[in-house]
Amino acid sequence: MLSLSSGSVLASHLLAWGGAAFLAFAPVYGSGSTLAEVNGQGVYGLLLLPVLLTGLALAIVLVTRRWPIARGVVLVILAVPLGGLCIVGIFTIGMFYALAAAALVVGALASFDSTGAQS
Repeated sequence: MLSLSSGSVLASHLLAWGGAAFLAFAPVYGSGSTLAEVNGQGVYGLLLLPVLLTGLALAIVLVTRRWPIARGVVLVILAVPLGGLCIVGIFTIGMFYALAAAALVVGALASFDSTGAQS
């Protein structure tokens, strides 16, 4: 069974993939065009940035079970740029990653277990 921290980070990664897939393939412009058709292929790198951040967070959660405080600090460090992307791009792509950022913050906060138990 997954802990709250692990489950939240896994959910964050899946939500980031969902946002990236939607933005990559769905027609988001009124003309029926996708982001790549209007802005070029370089937009895929920007769409995959949240996936990479949450994927790194998931790898860290799976590897650092013995150090919950260090894991929490690293997750907070990874949540900051993801949250920044959501804030800067709130009217474009940022809103599609807001749930992923929130789930990553929950995972980070859950790592700071006040009882000292490993999560």
